[in-house]
Amino acid sequence: MRGLAGGALMAALCVVLGLSAYYIPVLGVAALFVGPVPIVVACLRHGPRVAVLAAVVAGVLLGVFLGALQGLVMGFAFGTMGLALGLAFSRGASASATVLWAALASAGATALSVGLSVLFLGLSLAQMVEQMFEAYEAAGELWGRLGAPGLAEQTRAMLAMIKQAFALVWPAAFAGAFCVLAAVNWAAARAVVRRLGYRVPDPAPFVEWRFPRWVAIPFLLGWAAMVLQPYHRMHWLSVLGTNLTMLLSMAMLVQGAAVAFAFLRRWLGGSAGFILVLIMLVQPVVTWTLVMWLGVFDLLFDYRRFANPAPRRE
Repeated sequence: MRGLAGGALMAALCVVLGLSAYYIPVLGVAALFVGPVPIVVACLRHGPRVAVLAAVVAGVLLGVFLGALQGLVMGFAFGTMGLALGLAFSRGASASATVLWAALASAGATALSVGLSVLFLGLSLAQMVEQMFEAYEAAGELWGRLGAPGLAEQTRAMLAMIKQAFALVWPAAFAGAFCVLAAVNWAAARAVVRRLGYRVPDPAPFVEWRFPRWVAIPFLLGWAAMVLQPYHRMHWLSVLGTNLTMLLSMAMLVQGAAVAFAFLRRWLGGSAGFILVLIMLVQPVVTWTLVMWLGVFDLLFDYRRFANPAPRRE
């Protein structure tokens, strides 16, 4: 009985966070990032069954307030992400494994919710995407009526730009969003559960972050397919290359930033090196491109062995 009461409380928190994410554009982003945390807590304290029940109840209540489609999508998103994180935390999984499984769980739940919506509600994928954009535009108009017309205009302009690019790169956009969302949800949930007394493995130091070497192969193939489009003139191949490049370029950017930090830490010390890396990452796209390609070549040649040479034997 106590577990059910705790699950009900966590479901109520999910509903509050879900409504905040939908109706409050600024604070709603933070609410979206911490939305799965109540499900994580329910999983750790009361087990996965109570966590699943809490997620279902939250989805139903969100459907009452936001409509069946929005409630289904948001309930699945919060529930699966929270359950994946909760199970990973309870089993002591590493940070990278936890983020990966959370991203896969969220992607699978989103695909399932889309499939159920198409099957039972008669909606097409194009209609669902259009409804998603209309919902965000409606939120911007609401703030315009409440006295923030500039925010409403900015929302419409931003959505117009996103729509234009979305048709081309939606696979990479969704995959990257799931990974980023999983990482942010992991960080938020980790901070909360550690305060509650649960032990969660620490991530590796930033200087040691690296992706598997094979990741360079699809990145280079995608980049070649994209830049050589005037020669092969195959639109599908160019679109595939664009999506691969867009998705993996963020991974290469992280890899390059870790390499830069390794060298700057050795030359300038930890604090100064970290500040310079942050400055590089907020500079224009040219600097991003250099850091990205530094990450690609680090995968191929392992530059960090020069920044951290093995100690000499006497």
